[in-house]
Amino acid sequence: MSDVIDGAIALLEEHGWCRYELRDEQGRRCVLGALIDAGNGRDDEFMRAYEALTRVIGSSQPSKWNNNEATGVDQVIAKLREAKGLLAVPS
Repeated sequence: MSDVIDGAIALLEEHGWCRYELRDEQGRRCVLGALIDAGNGRDDEFMRAYEALTRVIGSSQPSKWNNNEATGVDQVIAKLREAKGLLAVPS
Protein backbone atom coordinates (compact mmCIF):
# COMPACT_ATOMS: atom_id res chain seq x y z
CA MET A 1 0.00 0.00 0.00
CA SER A 2 2.84 2.38 0.71
CA ASP A 3 4.95 1.45 -2.34
CA VAL A 4 4.11 4.77 -4.00
CA ILE A 5 5.20 6.76 -0.95
CA ASP A 6 8.35 4.65 -0.55
CA GLY A 7 9.12 5.23 -4.22
CA ALA A 8 8.52 8.98 -3.91
CA ILE A 9 10.84 9.17 -0.91
CA ALA A 10 13.52 7.24 -2.80
CA LEU A 11 13.25 9.60 -5.79
CA LEU A 12 13.56 12.66 -3.56
CA GLU A 13 16.53 11.19 -1.69
CA GLU A 14 18.31 10.18 -4.89
CA HIS A 15 17.53 13.14 -7.16
CA GLY A 16 16.55 15.97 -4.83
CA TRP A 17 13.60 18.31 -4.39
CA CYS A 18 12.40 21.32 -6.35
CA ARG A 19 9.60 23.87 -6.48
CA TYR A 20 7.36 25.07 -9.31
CA GLU A 21 7.93 22.05 -11.58
CA LEU A 22 7.00 18.38 -11.39
CA ARG A 23 10.58 17.55 -12.44
CA ASP A 24 13.32 20.01 -13.28
CA GLU A 25 16.22 19.66 -15.70
CA GLN A 26 18.45 18.16 -13.00
CA GLY A 27 15.87 15.43 -12.25
CA ARG A 28 14.76 16.93 -8.94
CA ARG A 29 11.06 16.57 -8.20
CA CYS A 30 8.40 18.38 -6.26
CA VAL A 31 6.32 16.26 -3.89
CA LEU A 32 3.60 15.76 -6.50
CA GLY A 33 6.11 14.92 -9.24
CA ALA A 34 7.70 12.33 -6.98
CA LEU A 35 4.31 10.74 -6.22
CA ILE A 36 3.33 10.71 -9.90
CA ASP A 37 6.61 9.12 -11.00
CA ALA A 38 6.52 6.58 -8.17
CA GLY A 39 2.88 5.78 -8.96
CA ASN A 40 3.78 4.89 -12.53
CA GLY A 41 0.27 3.94 -13.62
CA ARG A 42 -0.90 2.53 -10.29
CA ASP A 43 -3.76 4.98 -10.07
CA ASP A 44 -5.48 3.55 -6.98
CA GLU A 45 -2.26 3.45 -4.97
CA PHE A 46 -1.33 6.93 -6.16
CA MET A 47 -4.71 8.33 -5.08
CA ARG A 48 -4.47 6.72 -1.61
CA ALA A 49 -0.97 8.19 -1.18
CA TYR A 50 -2.12 11.59 -2.48
CA GLU A 51 -5.13 11.66 -0.14
CA ALA A 52 -3.01 10.64 2.86
CA LEU A 53 -0.54 13.42 2.06
CA THR A 54 -3.33 16.00 1.82
CA ARG A 55 -4.53 15.00 5.29
CA VAL A 56 -1.01 15.29 6.73
CA ILE A 57 -0.24 18.70 5.23
CA GLY A 58 -3.72 20.09 5.82
CA SER A 59 -4.16 21.15 2.20
CA SER A 60 -6.02 19.68 -0.74
CA GLN A 61 -3.30 21.02 -3.04
CA PRO A 62 0.10 19.43 -2.39
CA SER A 63 1.71 21.40 -5.21
CA LYS A 64 0.80 24.71 -3.56
CA TRP A 65 2.07 23.41 -0.22
CA ASN A 66 5.29 22.26 -1.92
CA ASN A 67 5.84 25.62 -3.62
CA ASN A 68 4.82 27.98 -0.83
CA GLU A 69 5.09 26.29 2.56
CA ALA A 70 7.53 23.39 2.42
CA THR A 71 10.91 24.35 3.81
CA GLY A 72 13.03 21.70 2.12
CA VAL A 73 13.46 18.08 1.16
CA ASP A 74 13.73 16.92 4.77
CA GLN A 75 10.30 18.34 5.61
CA VAL A 76 8.77 16.93 2.42
CA ILE A 77 10.12 13.46 3.19
CA ALA A 78 8.95 13.72 6.81
CA LYS A 79 5.41 14.55 5.62
CA LEU A 80 5.49 11.63 3.18
CA ARG A 81 6.51 9.34 6.04
CA GLU A 82 3.61 10.67 8.12
CA ALA A 83 1.28 9.97 5.20
CA LYS A 84 2.68 6.44 4.95
CA GLY A 85 1.82 5.99 8.63
CA LEU A 86 -1.80 6.92 7.89
CA LEU A 87 -1.96 4.22 5.23
CA ALA A 88 -0.74 1.63 7.71
CA VAL A 89 -3.67 2.31 10.06
CA PRO A 90 -6.70 0.13 9.27
CA SER A 91 -9.86 2.07 8.45
